[in-house]
Amino acid sequence: MLLLALDSADATCSAALWDSARPAAGALLGHRRLAPGRGQADHLIALIDDLLHALELDYAAIDLLAVNCGPGSFTGVRSAVAAARGLALAAGLPVLAVGSLETLAAAVPAGPEPLLAALDARRGKVYVQTFDGQKRPRTAPAVRTPEQAIAEVPIGPLRLVGSGAGLIRAALPGDRSVSIESAELDARWVAKRAAERLSSGETPQDGYALHPLYLRPPDARPQMPLVAPARAQAVEA
Repeated sequence: MLLLALDSADATCSAALWDSARPAAGALLGHRRLAPGRGQADHLIALIDDLLHALELDYAAIDLLAVNCGPGSFTGVRSAVAAARGLALAAGLPVLAVGSLETLAAAVPAGPEPLLAALDARRGKVYVQTFDGQKRPRTAPAVRTPEQAIAEVPIGPLRLVGSGAGLIRAALPGDRSVSIESAELDARWVAKRAAERLSSGETPQDGYALHPLYLRPPDARPQMPLVAPARAQAVEA
């Protein structure tokens, strides 16, 4: 089964094609990733086209879509989910929504210590999710302060991963045994996690059921129209 995975939840975007019938070590058939920059998510469809062209495939070869549904950059998450919805509805493909934090967990090896995946959510907050040593979720994704996040993890050695790892580490006692894993959001790990969930028996959803996972309101707020009071006064007069 050929799985096309998409990710644009941070400052870059990526696409990967994964054959879930192969062992994980050889399942990645192709991968494209843009360097970080503003507006990278706008190039996601072109990136997919380039990936398929390089593999001499077309959209008809794809059996399943997987997409990072967030949390992360509001614009990036929205762009990837919109692209996946559009492709799913146009081609009649099922979709798996994969969270940013489980994507990060998929990028690191299993180990004896619990794993806390954390993304910097700005304004003193982090997006967090805790996993056991085998990277099975222990908690749901949430937005927390670093202090709130560490209150919810087991006592003892701990592994951290993600752009919020430094914030979590700074809030922990200095003598706590902590290691920080190096990993970034990427479509390869979206594909890997989606394949793991498929192998466990999960059923993909229809494209229309796919929605972003934001966890908090956007920082940007629409401005109040300056002409509204003048129009209201004119009506009242």
